Amino acid sequence: MTTWDDTYRHAVDRFGGQHPGFETENRIADHYITRPAAVEQAITKIADRYDRGKIHSPWPLVLKEIEHAAERETITPANDDRERHIRLAETYIRNAAIYCPTETELVDEIFGDHGRLKPWAADDALRDRILELYRTDHPRALTAEADARARAAGIRATREAKPPAAAWDDATEFAA
Repeated sequence: MTTWDDTYRHAVDRFGGQHPGFETENRIADHYITRPAAVEQAITKIADRYDRGKIHSPWPLVLKEIEHAAERETITPANDDRERHIRLAETYIRNAAIYCPTETELVDEIFGDHGRLKPWAADDALRDRILELYRTDHPRALTAEADARARAAGIRATREAKPPAAAWDDATEFAA
């Protein structure tokens, strides 16, 4: 896994030792937290143009490229991309989101500000499809939680039923 420091050092090398300004570096680092692949892709794209002598100040262009890529992803998600995101969201619901305690929390998790299906939050048919999947699979989560509580209670009861271990009495042991 590449870190921001590794990516930054690599980019500085690719850009002939040029470092970005403080604000530019912070903004790029902020993007790296949420979209590391997009940052690395932008650096590679700009570095190739820098190597060919097409540009001389690469860091502002890296930032611009990252921001434009984010806008393109937000504005025009492709239909294939939509189906892929829906499949991923459904898998996530079956495996983890069934443990969301309420439908409201699930909707926020899937369609909210950071949700997998945020671009399609206004699609009522999709929202109904996601909620139906949750309603179908949520009882598994309730059963799993009840089973876990029962196991924990059994373990607790077993521990409480055991007599305490006898303390070692050195004097008795060696007196014989």
